[in-house]
Amino acid sequence: MKSAYNAPRPPCLPWLLCYCLLVAAWNVEARRRSRLESIAAANNPGIILRITNDGFMYLKDTIESVLRHQLSRVRIAHVQNGTFLRVRFALHDFTIVRVSPAAVANVELRPQLTRQIRLVVDDFDFSFTISVSTSLRNCPVVTFLVHLLHCTFSQSIQLKLSTSKQIQVTADQCSFRFATSDVEVAEYDCKKGLTNIIKNIFAKRLHQLMQENFCQRLASFTEQTLTRVVQDIPVKLPLYKQQPQIRRPASFNRTSAAADMKRSNNVNNNNSVSVDDMTALLRDFYVDLGLTKVPAVVNAPPTKYLMIAMKGEIVKQNSAEAAPFRPKRIGNTPGRRGAMMHLIFTDFPINSMLYHMYRAGMLDYKLSSESSPKMANFLRTTCDDLMCVGFGIPELEMRFPNHDVEADFRLHNPPRAVFSSDQVSVEFDGQLDLYVTRGLYKQLVFSYDISAEIDPQLSLDNDGQLRGKARFKRFEMKPKRSPGQLQLVKLQNEIIGDVLKSLVEAKLNAILENGFGLPQSKVLKLDKAAMNMEKNALWLTADLSLDEHELQQLAADTIK
Repeated sequence: MKSAYNAPRPPCLPWLLCYCLLVAAWNVEARRRSRLESIAAANNPGIILRITNDGFMYLKDTIESVLRHQLSRVRIAHVQNGTFLRVRFALHDFTIVRVSPAAVANVELRPQLTRQIRLVVDDFDFSFTISVSTSLRNCPVVTFLVHLLHCTFSQSIQLKLSTSKQIQVTADQCSFRFATSDVEVAEYDCKKGLTNIIKNIFAKRLHQLMQENFCQRLASFTEQTLTRVVQDIPVKLPLYKQQPQIRRPASFNRTSAAADMKRSNNVNNNNSVSVDDMTALLRDFYVDLGLTKVPAVVNAPPTKYLMIAMKGEIVKQNSAEAAPFRPKRIGNTPGRRGAMMHLIFTDFPINSMLYHMYRAGMLDYKLSSESSPKMANFLRTTCDDLMCVGFGIPELEMRFPNHDVEADFRLHNPPRAVFSSDQVSVEFDGQLDLYVTRGLYKQLVFSYDISAEIDPQLSLDNDGQLRGKARFKRFEMKPKRSPGQLQLVKLQNEIIGDVLKSLVEAKLNAILENGFGLPQSKVLKLDKAAMNMEKNALWLTADLSLDEHELQQLAADTIK
């Protein structure tokens, strides 16, 4: 008799084992890919700043103009001390006499290199005077007039990520070369033979002097200039910089009572905020402009640009909670030709702001008799002057005479901004409940499910402010059928719907009409800004404008 242990194995068992191994390997790989995608998404920027080659050429031309103006009157009192053959010397009173325009001046953007920018100024002439004091009793001081011909100045600029998530500028690999030089003795208090010896020694060490001293001063100016451009742009940019001026939307003409509800400003509820209170609270919000990665040069034929990726989350001050979603990846497109700068917004900034507002209860509404004196009169079921809810909805007065009315609107989820190829819309879903109250008594009388879509109608003003005006594209209000609730006719439902739409528009317009300022600094401003939708993102294009007066002062402080 054969034992069961010796029975032949089913022929499908090896295939089953292979299948299980393949499934296990696939699950491990899927988890690894998901983890990598999650890490990559965490570094996706919500806002991208692109400075094109045209922008850098403008920066170069402006800085070159400032340098030429300042170099023509530079005087460096102390240059260098040293010892040569046991003779002490001091170089001082370096004064530039003439600087000719360069034949070639170029800014090179270098993809995939740690030093992303290379500045080259080629083929210019340079003349200066400099005095040399020595410890020799027979030759206390000599002044030389120096002519340098066919000079070339070049340096590399590296943009790094600082610990505070800002741009850190480093200028290095500085080089100053010249094809020929001519050193003349302008003044001397020495014997002629000794003067010629000092002249020859100085001429031989001229290249070292220009490379180690003057070149580093020019590099320091470039570094400090670029640092000054970016240092005034904070990591946390306030959403509102000043007291907003709210323009109330025109009241609708269903009933004057509905208009009174619309103009109510004060709300007495910890979980909902009035229009004026909400704009005050929004001044505690800021845009996180911290960098998500090191700035990099991107090659996008026919152009190149420097890409600066920023987080872009709009969040409340001192909030430890981050939005539970991440920015979407933006496609690599060249953008509009000729523009110096592109500022690209994904849907992440506005969606993160809506999320944090939702979490703070800033998008919920509650109207009651405690809202304001006008509301106390209007939110009644019985009145003598026909200016109350009971007049518009007689069923309330008949069933609940001499009661107060409360309206409570709550969102089911955070609103969602949707960016398409040519427009922006905001979608939300919520619930509107109306109650009658008297003392401790409270009864639900109406309940609606709300689904809506709003067009924020974004526009860019000449002053660089991004503004908008809310308009409903879709508003659906479906009564919820529950025992004990009143049934209204269509017109009565529409009046309630208009009141809610009016309140939502007023609250959104308090945000949109105030406007959001674009990131700028004291030295760097934006000019000729324009806006368009492309690649599911909001693209702002602008030219750059540097404050030359600030740069002139910076150059005067640096090269001395």
